[in-house]
Amino acid sequence: MVMRQIRAEIGVVAKADGSAMFEMGNTKVVAAVYGPREVQNRSQQLNANALVRCEYTMANFSTGDRMRKLKGDRRSTEISLVIRQTMEECILTNLMPRSQIDIFVQVVQADGGTLSACINAATLALANAGIPMRDIVTSCSAGYLNSTPLLDLNYIEDSAGGADVTLGIMPKLDKVTLLQMDAKLSLDTFENVMQLAIEGCKAVADYIREVSAFHFLFFFSNDKLSIVDHVDEHCLLSTYDGYYWRTQSNCSIVEEHSFIAWLATLCRCGVLYGSKLGSGPHLVAVLLFWILKIVTWRKLVNFND
Repeated sequence: MVMRQIRAEIGVVAKADGSAMFEMGNTKVVAAVYGPREVQNRSQQLNANALVRCEYTMANFSTGDRMRKLKGDRRSTEISLVIRQTMEECILTNLMPRSQIDIFVQVVQADGGTLSACINAATLALANAGIPMRDIVTSCSAGYLNSTPLLDLNYIEDSAGGADVTLGIMPKLDKVTLLQMDAKLSLDTFENVMQLAIEGCKAVADYIREVSAFHFLFFFSNDKLSIVDHVDEHCLLSTYDGYYWRTQSNCSIVEEHSFIAWLATLCRCGVLYGSKLGSGPHLVAVLLFWILKIVTWRKLVNFND
């Protein structure tokens, strides 16, 4: 089975700490992330972990139905909860105690698979914000209609009355973070549909890595995903699990014994400030930075191997 065309763009909301647009066929979603920042409601503050909040909305013009959708309706509240719980599984909240991360997701155009597109957009937005994660989360839907398994259902296929499964996984850790099914299936059929959805999630993961590799430097250590980006105006905070970079509003993890991460950070500083030292050091820093970025990109693409 073939997926619909997917497309992504990072940094679409200028005022957000991280943002992304994700398209699956004619479904288009925009996600924005703010934080980590101070908890607004102190009664909700968690001393050991970061507070993750999510708000899901659909634009009134996103579907053919022009009925006005009230903010905070039951369906939106349920989907917001699902997205929040899914993203909490991948975020290293223990590294950001007494802080708050807000995820805003809006469906701009809906044509089936909106929940999967929201999760994929939120993953890219979190990476764009420099939020430390165990692994990326990718999602895809699959269904069973007229005795035929289908991948990445559009609105017509989704509303035709067949069973559909929405799956979210962390591909590197090989863990399921989301599984929804709205109808009964026999065990054999469910296994086929499930396998189809897993293949779709892995295809989305490969695409997200390719897109992200040109925007960030990713470093992997054990089961952690570390992102090094925007090192200007930083301060280094020591944690029990490594080092924690706070760069303005962006936060990243650099593993304590990761030499390549430190080298990449120095190169990044050279790219930013090397011009003040002269054209020679600046050119060397730029060359080293892009060499490391290409090496990291190759590691990123082959991450599942």
